[in-house]
Amino acid sequence: MNEYKAMPNCYVMISKKINKGFSPKQIRQRWISQLDPRLCQWPLDNNEKFYIIHWVEGYKIKNPSKNINWKELIFEMEKKFGKFRSESKVKNYYSSTLKQRRKRQLPSNDNVFNQNNNVPTTVLPSPQDINVPKGYLHDIDFPIIKGSDRIKIKNLLN
Repeated sequence: MNEYKAMPNCYVMISKKINKGFSPKQIRQRWISQLDPRLCQWPLDNNEKFYIIHWVEGYKIKNPSKNINWKELIFEMEKKFGKFRSESKVKNYYSSTLKQRRKRQLPSNDNVFNQNNNVPTTVLPSPQDINVPKGYLHDIDFPIIKGSDRIKIKNLLN
């Protein structure tokens, strides 16, 4: 990979060279999610889990109409924790945590909607879900939520 990574269409060239029936897309996905030597393969620690949950929820509040920018989160995590994580590991952690939280807290109906405005109810993961050590919060720079923003958030969640 080292000899090809600087070239345009490197995954196409690798696909042709190995000639094993793997598409360039499959090769790229395998590289970025499992084979890249920069990737930290260890499980996420509690600090990283806590950071993922709160970063994503903060991003959703700031950018309600946009999809989550996982690459930005991974870049921020690498700066903060010094570990390069795969996009799939971060996304899978967040999705599974959110799913577990919803399963525990929402009634068993298939379609749970807020009665007032027919909007699906969102349940946010909390630090208790991931056993965050006490005293950790002082290490993270969270945006300050002003009174008017709190009301908007509360209205979105109710």
